[in-house]
Amino acid sequence: MKKLYKLCYPLLAVTILAGCSNGMANTASDGSYISEDSAKTTAYNHANVNEKDVASIQLTKDKENGKDVYSIEFYTKDKKYDYDIDRSTGEILKNESENLTSAMNNEKNTDSKKNNTSTTVNTTSNSNNKTTASNTPSNNTNKSSSSNKTPVSTSITKEKAKSIALAHAKVSESNVKGLKIENDWEHGQEAYSVSFYAGNYEYEYDIAKSNGTILKADKDYEKDNNSSNSNSMISKDKAMSIALAKVSGATSSNIYIELEKDDGRYTYEGEINFNNKEYEFEIDAYTGNILKWEVDSID
Repeated sequence: MKKLYKLCYPLLAVTILAGCSNGMANTASDGSYISEDSAKTTAYNHANVNEKDVASIQLTKDKENGKDVYSIEFYTKDKKYDYDIDRSTGEILKNESENLTSAMNNEKNTDSKKNNTSTTVNTTSNSNNKTTASNTPSNNTNKSSSSNKTPVSTSITKEKAKSIALAHAKVSESNVKGLKIENDWEHGQEAYSVSFYAGNYEYEYDIAKSNGTILKADKDYEKDNNSSNSNSMISKDKAMSIALAKVSGATSSNIYIELEKDDGRYTYEGEINFNNKEYEFEIDAYTGNILKWEVDSID
């Protein structure tokens, strides 16, 4: 019996040690990630939102660009927010916010305008019938002409939209690549679409022309997968000259070119239209190598 006890004690000790070892391993593995509460706090602080003002929230574990992330979506009474937060470091890899009230108000205004238009048509029709029957001149024309005043434009400029986007992103223009500002229509109103790259992030903004309100803000993490180890990017003019050198006789008036970032790789993409032919190309923004060259005939 004593021999049996002697055999059991070592086995019991080994079992306990193994259990402790596994528990420590699991704790270390879990401890390598920030907590869900910490991720939510990071998102709230970045959005300048108090947790008590959050109407609903959804948090899921996901993987983006090879990184384990917390995907967080939450709503306040007037905005929707989307965040991807690195589970290991707590870094914000993506943030997007959308103004909900502006979209709802624009839909209401559109419906209101439709109803007003319908009422106006009916009133005018009745007025015309009365005028025909009584042969009495209408005063509606005078009222209409007196109220037709030319509206004063209060739209912000592209430069202002750019400064609003850069200020929100906390990025200086000198560190920005591939800046684009285009006229657009978002949330039922005229807007500027502003997009650019800074570091390993792509930023996209929709900014209301009427008052400079940010209707949408999007920040996405992207790896820089350019093959070159050089830190210097060739200029847009240099890329243009590389493309034009392949089409004899073509000039800068025949080419369209823009800096793009696809799958973490910076490239100059564009096309040349010359002598009834269309040339499409992609050029590595660091090495100047032509990655794509296609030629099509223009009928």
